[in-house]
Amino acid sequence: MTSLSALVLLLLISAMALGLAHLGGHPWKTLMLGAAPGGVTEMALTAKFLGAEVALVTAIQLTRIFLFMPNIPWIVRLIDRRETRRRRDG
Repeated sequence: MTSLSALVLLLLISAMALGLAHLGGHPWKTLMLGAAPGGVTEMALTAKFLGAEVALVTAIQLTRIFLFMPNIPWIVRLIDRRETRRRRDG
């Protein structure tokens, strides 16, 4: 199940990055690195190695982090409630 979830996440991120690349006119490699789940440092170094825009990759990574981090508490509560119900019902 974990592998399937990771695959779905990667497919969704890839689709989003390709869509944004098409709409924004940026190279798809740059947006793919920006949206990829991973550390800012690793993605920036990869972008530099591939000749992509390091500043854009870093900006997208930081935006993703700042949008995700404040939402972690309610996501954890939602998952906990779901698991509690699942254990109680089954």
